[in-house]
Amino acid sequence: MPCHVKKAQSLFPTLTPVIHTFAIQELLGHAEKENPATFGIFTIDGGNPTSYNKLPFHGFVVVTEGQGFVEDLDKPGQSTTMEVGDILHVHPGTSFRWGSTTKCKGFYVHLKALGDPVFVNGLY
Repeated sequence: MPCHVKKAQSLFPTLTPVIHTFAIQELLGHAEKENPATFGIFTIDGGNPTSYNKLPFHGFVVVTEGQGFVEDLDKPGQSTTMEVGDILHVHPGTSFRWGSTTKCKGFYVHLKALGDPVFVNGLY
């Protein structure tokens, strides 16, 4: 079947943090060399923010619940609030930090191969 449905709502409560209070799970995607893509879900509980140095691919985030923030580490102190319905695009090579003072959850698309651990391995 060329269309795939993945029931995601029930997966949010089962996510376990990979670092600090940030949890993520890949759900769908492929590893084609020319156009790799990974789609997944995330949650952020209030607490220590999570950072990434020089993201090697395009990343997109949609906030579906709560509120979060993102900061470009090349512009310290200039944090942007993300609310329900907001869409974030992070360009390759960007170093950034994100978190939430309360709780935030949503969906993401990374233009990287499904199963490639480069994102999780680069978190700090």
